[in-house]
Amino acid sequence: MISGFGDIAGFRHDDLTVSPPNSHRNPYLTNTNTLDYAGLAPAVVVRSGSSHSREVAGASLAWSQDGARSWQPLVTPGRGASERTGDAPIIVSADGAAFIVETEQPVLTRDRGQTWVRIQGLPVGLRPVADKVDPFRFYVVDTLNNRVLRSTDGGAHFIPVAAQGLPADLSMAQGRNREAQSPLLATPGTAGLLWLNLGGGLYRSIDGGERWARVGAGLHVAQFGLGKAAPGARWPALYAIGRQAGQDAVWRSIDGATTWHRINDDRHQWGLRFRVISGDPRIFGRVYIGTDGRGVVYGDPVAQNKKS
Repeated sequence: MISGFGDIAGFRHDDLTVSPPNSHRNPYLTNTNTLDYAGLAPAVVVRSGSSHSREVAGASLAWSQDGARSWQPLVTPGRGASERTGDAPIIVSADGAAFIVETEQPVLTRDRGQTWVRIQGLPVGLRPVADKVDPFRFYVVDTLNNRVLRSTDGGAHFIPVAAQGLPADLSMAQGRNREAQSPLLATPGTAGLLWLNLGGGLYRSIDGGERWARVGAGLHVAQFGLGKAAPGARWPALYAIGRQAGQDAVWRSIDGATTWHRINDDRHQWGLRFRVISGDPRIFGRVYIGTDGRGVVYGDPVAQNKKS
C-alpha cells in the first residue's frame, strides 16, 4: 500500500501490520497532496506535496519507478507559483511513460522531465485523470466552462466530448482543496469506463465520457473509490462514504451502484472524519479509508476472517 499523509509525508507498506522503515523521501514533503500510479505499470508512481512553509524550498514533484521504494525529484520549466506551493497536481499515463503537471501553464514530459511541451486545450486549475488502460487517453472535467475534455494523443491536446447525460452545471466537480480525492475516476483494467461524483450524485460512462448515466440512486456520495470486481461481476466493486436513508456510513456496491450494502457498523465510525476511500485492485472486498487524524484503516469481508 502506498499512502500520502499530511505532516508525515506518507509511506510504502509491504506488510500492513509492520511500520515502514521511513516515509517518502527525495524530496521529503511534509504534506502529500496528490498521488497517482500507472495503470499498466503500477511500479511507476508520482506525487506532489508541500511543506509547512508557504513555498517548498526544492522540488514539490517526484516520481518513482520501483513502487515508491525510492523517489526522484521533478521540476518543470519556470517552476510556477502553484508548483512552488505544492498546489500543482501530477498525473501519470497508463503505461507510465508520460507525466502531466497542472501548473500555470499545463505541461507534459515523456522523458522523466528532461524535456517538456505545453499542453493545448487544457485550462489552468483543473486535475486530469489518466485512463488506466489506454496510455493515450486522459480526461478532465472543465468546471470553469461546464464541459468534459479528453485527450487521445497522450496528453498533448484536450478537446471537448459530447458528455451526454450530465447536468449543464458541472461546477460541483471542482475540488474542495488540493488534497481532496478526485471526483472523477478511471477504472483499472477497463478502458473508457469512468465514474464521476457531482455533488453526491454518481454518474457512469462506458465510452470515455461521450455518454453518461446516473447511477447509485438513494446514496448521497461524499467520497468513493474502486476495487477489484466480485467474482463474475460486470462492474468493479465500488466503495463509498455517504448517506442513505439518513445513515452516514461506509458502503459497497458490486452491481455498478444499483444497490449498496453497508460494510461498517456503529462501532467503526472513526468520528466520521474521512479524507479518501479506495478498494484494493487485486483483492476483492478489501477497502482502505484515509481518516482525518487516525491514519489509514483497512478492512476485509468478515467471511475471510481478516481484520474488519
